[in-house]
Amino acid sequence: MPTIERHIFEEFLERAPSVHSLDELNALFGSSVKRLGLSTWAYQVSPKKASAEPTILHNYPKAWVERYVENRYDKIDPLVSQSTKKLLPFTWSDLLKGIELDIRQRHFFGEASDFNICEGIGFPIPSLEGKKVTLTLVPDFSAKDLPVYCASHLDKLHALALLYHSLATEFINSAAKPTKILNSISSREAECLQWLANGKSDWDISKILNISQHTVAKHLDNAKAKLGVYSRTQAVVHGIMSGIIEYEGH
Repeated sequence: MPTIERHIFEEFLERAPSVHSLDELNALFGSSVKRLGLSTWAYQVSPKKASAEPTILHNYPKAWVERYVENRYDKIDPLVSQSTKKLLPFTWSDLLKGIELDIRQRHFFGEASDFNICEGIGFPIPSLEGKKVTLTLVPDFSAKDLPVYCASHLDKLHALALLYHSLATEFINSAAKPTKILNSISSREAECLQWLANGKSDWDISKILNISQHTVAKHLDNAKAKLGVYSRTQAVVHGIMSGIIEYEGH
């Protein structure tokens, strides 16, 4: 069972802003997670409109993905429906505990196991548009070792997942370039975001900048709104990727 080395995460952080296409991003992300013992991955965005097809970026076996999309398995996949109820990362086995699967769902998991897709780690990502967004990593090692692996490395993997989502979203939506975002963020909002990235609380930031905690919270809310993200964690990730703030590894 592999261990996560900080330099893998930092290499991704340094190289990701320089990619010029979604294919380059996927290649970089795929090579990074493979070094972490998680060589199979999928990023799925299911639209709010039921009739619309999901966007799936992945390196899963082509035959499995074609079958998944053709049969609209996203409509019965409990990993999709249940992950929207989660705010934090989860293992598939933990997510499915206590859930009674119907015949179609049992058949679905049986088909997945034929492609050696049996266990994984899911990262639900909040969406302002009401979309269901999940990034999944499938381990190369034994499923019985996954709980120990997650206990040590889940936070770092979560950050990596959010970094990928931040850039993938920009490529998919052909979003405005980071320089435009940079110009819309005030210097005080950027300061608060930087201190947040450094692990400081609202109270800490208020003392450092000599402003009230309410003002700190307001600046951070403004930054989230301007970056178009749901959470503070996403704001930090997007801020780093956009060059608004700096990543300071420890």
